Amino acid sequence: MGLDFRGGNYKRYVRFGKRTIKQGEAAAVWNVSGVQTEIVGPKLVRLFYSNIRFLDRYSAKSEQYLVISYVDGRTEHIAGPVTMFLNPVYHRTVSCKNFIRLLSPNECCVVYTKVHNAKSEEGEIEVKKSEGDLMMKSLTSNSHDPNTQSTTLLRRIIKGPHTFMPSIYDTLHTFTWSHPTNPTFSILPAHHEFNNIGVVVKTKNNEEATIKLNVEVEIESVEGMIDNISDLPGVINKLLKSDLVAVASSIEYDQINSTLQNLCSTFGFNSFKTSLPLYGIKISLIQYLGFQASEQLLAHFKSSENNLRLIKNREEDKREKMETYRQEEEIERLKLKSARERVGKEQELEEMKSNFNERMLKKAEQVKRERESEKIKTAVEGLRVLKELGVDLDGFLRERKGEGLGEVLEKMGGGVVKKIEFGLGGS
Repeated sequence: MGLDFRGGNYKRYVRFGKRTIKQGEAAAVWNVSGVQTEIVGPKLVRLFYSNIRFLDRYSAKSEQYLVISYVDGRTEHIAGPVTMFLNPVYHRTVSCKNFIRLLSPNECCVVYTKVHNAKSEEGEIEVKKSEGDLMMKSLTSNSHDPNTQSTTLLRRIIKGPHTFMPSIYDTLHTFTWSHPTNPTFSILPAHHEFNNIGVVVKTKNNEEATIKLNVEVEIESVEGMIDNISDLPGVINKLLKSDLVAVASSIEYDQINSTLQNLCSTFGFNSFKTSLPLYGIKISLIQYLGFQASEQLLAHFKSSENNLRLIKNREEDKREKMETYRQEEEIERLKLKSARERVGKEQELEEMKSNFNERMLKKAEQVKRERESEKIKTAVEGLRVLKELGVDLDGFLRERKGEGLGEVLEKMGGGVVKKIEFGLGGS
């Protein structure tokens, strides 16, 4: 038996045996005569030359429903919460789908309902109109009824906030737009933004450019849009291109920005402004993002830019050389100034040295004169002392004939004085 729940992949032929069908499981058993019996667990089944196949279980939550396709061609929708088993004897497929959820008043969906015009044994079709939308009051007709004469397809526009389960007669309209991010959808918002729309135009001088725009629109009449437009982004691109081509063909390349900014601020696109309201669409915003030049024009601009860059580089090189030359001249001037200052300082230093030497010489001469004067005074004092002692000065000087008076005095002066001082000191 096992702990896992068995499903449609479990198929066995049993000659003699038994199977336990757990609670939460179901199985189809074909006996030896080929008669099928559906058994829902918990149950113990005795088998004798029988085929047993466990069944797949399908569940739907409170906001989901099961779509059951029968082998006889019928289709049934069962709202959740519900659980059932797919029995291949009766069912072709079973699938679980979510209710259609419209979360805000700005969302809606378009539903086509198949309505039969004649009475059937099961009931009668009655349709009424409510607030501009076709609403079904009762729909119980069987599509296999032989009394059915013809079928009418009614369109309903359901606006939010609302949650509903489509009936078997309902078909949800699918919008297929040339939109890069959401090309296929069923829930239609009232507000739409189409960003970075590119339109290729040629100017008066046959210069090609790509205009970039942002467009925002509001859908005021869903019926008017569905009746007239199958691809809203494609229609917007077509109308914008018609207006932009006409405008660009009458202006110069350098007038694109100013002209388009003015047109966008005033909603000056004639075809775009007059055609969309006829389809139930209101224009909320047209924003000009700029333009992009063609490859040929870009190559031309690039060549011109390269030439300008080359000229600019040359001018910069010239300025750099001039600046270098000016700096070198300034350096030379500073060097010359420094040399002049150095020469001036050297001259000042030499002058100071010369003045110092001169002062030193004068001082040395003065010291020399003072010494000589001192020596003379000492010698004279010595002679005076000798004379006082009774020494014959004339004989004394004659003995030293040939020597100058100064030399004699210099030779004897110190000793005589010392002797005098010694003698005086001794006495």
